[in-house]
Amino acid sequence: MVRLARGQVQDNISADLTRICRRMHLDKNLAAAECFTLLLGVSVELSVRFRHYEEYPYKAFTLCKKFNAGYIPACVDFLATSSQLLDAGFGLPLKKLAERAGQTEVERLQFLLSAPVQEALDVAFSSGEASSLPVERKHAVTKRNEAPRLCHVSTAGGNQIIRAEHRERERLLSIAEAPSALFHKAAKLRITSLAWERLPSHVGRSLGANARHG
Repeated sequence: MVRLARGQVQDNISADLTRICRRMHLDKNLAAAECFTLLLGVSVELSVRFRHYEEYPYKAFTLCKKFNAGYIPACVDFLATSSQLLDAGFGLPLKKLAERAGQTEVERLQFLLSAPVQEALDVAFSSGEASSLPVERKHAVTKRNEAPRLCHVSTAGGNQIIRAEHRERERLLSIAEAPSALFHKAAKLRITSLAWERLPSHVGRSLGANARHG
C-alpha cells in the first residue's frame, strides 16, 4: 500500500509502456498504430484508477518515520491540511486527536511524533493491503484449483484463465443443449402418449368403446 501511495506502481506502468513501445517495430506484422492506441488507453486508465492512492488516507504513510525520512515536515503539513481534504476514516480522526492533544502547533506535532502514534502508523501501513472483493474471489478460485500443483505463478494464472473459459463454455453448451433435448423428446412422442397425458379420461372411454366393439 505504501508503494501505491508513493506512486511506484504508476511509474512501473509508464516504464512498461515505454519498454513495449520501443520493441513494437520488431514485429513487422503488428499494426503499431492501433496497438499503441490501445496500450496508451490502458495505461491512462490504470494511472487514473491508481491516482486516489496518492491522497489520504494512503498519503498518511508520510507521517511515519519508518516509511518517510522527511516525516517531520510531513506532519507539519498534515496539521495545516484542510479537513475537507482528509478522509473520514483515518486522516480526519487522527487530526482531531492531534488537536485535542494540545493547543499549540508544537504540542500537536509532538503528539504525531510520539512513540504510540508512530507505532500505530507503522502497524496500519505494514499490515494494510490494497485489494478488493472481486480480486479476493479470484485468488480463492486460483488457490482452490491450483493448490495441489507445484507450478510457476504465470502457469497458475494461465490455468485459471483456461479453467474460467472452460466453465463458461460448459455453461453455454448446457443452455444450448436444453432446447435440443426437448425437441428430440417431442419428436419421439406418439399421439397416443400425448392423448394419455392431456386427456386421460377420454382415452379411457375410447379404450372401453373399442373393447365393446371387439
